[in-house]
Amino acid sequence: MNSNKQQVALTSKDLDVSYDNEELLQKLISSKKLPDTIKSIEDAILVRQMGRELGLTFLQAALVLYPVNGRLALTVQGMTSLLLSMGIAIKTIADFEPMKVKIVSAGEIKEILTYGTTIELKRRFETGVQTEVVTFTWKDATIAGLTVKATYVTYPKAMIWARCLAMGARRIAADMLAGIGYIVEELETVNGKERIIMDDSHVPDLIRDSISKFDKIIMDEAVLVDIIVEEVKKAQEAQETEVTAEKVTEEVKNENQ
Repeated sequence: MNSNKQQVALTSKDLDVSYDNEELLQKLISSKKLPDTIKSIEDAILVRQMGRELGLTFLQAALVLYPVNGRLALTVQGMTSLLLSMGIAIKTIADFEPMKVKIVSAGEIKEILTYGTTIELKRRFETGVQTEVVTFTWKDATIAGLTVKATYVTYPKAMIWARCLAMGARRIAADMLAGIGYIVEELETVNGKERIIMDDSHVPDLIRDSISKFDKIIMDEAVLVDIIVEEVKKAQEAQETEVTAEKVTEEVKNENQ
């Protein structure tokens, strides 16, 4: 018989049991070793338990699940990761590109030019494949009163993509997401708050490097988009029948030269 002590290999889930200890959770909160969105034991327990429902360890859940007024929401990165881990394919068909959409105005259906994102999601079942194609546009964001927010002005491409993905996730994976079908920004918008979590500024330095950011489009592009939208609006008011993104963009560039 071997007298040496046997080495026990602990998995991350084995170690995760230690977070059942509320004293440990309180120490982590007090020492600011957790994201600052987790402010109380109750928040930590809520995140821990929902994380387990989704198959996440506590530390993983702490990075992607945020309490918002008593409810939990996912970060965009967290929702993307969960969908991919569930075998759902995500394909960006249009990434904040010019597109024509139909709206109802004064009882009539009109076609306008805007910018938008289209994402295709696919999920395989034994009986076949479910496909969802969703689009969210700058016009949709404007109608919802979102485009006045600083994050939409600075990060229009990222914000529109995030909204589009969340809408698609609710359609294709409501059962798998265990009811967590909203991103943080959506719930905070519903509750009328200005703070929107899109980057890692709230995360402690120890774990900040593990989170990726969306690419921010340069300010010149953001300003150009606003100018194009305004020019299209003026053209519609003048009842011009044909307005293309190329035409408006060229006019703007010529004016600036």
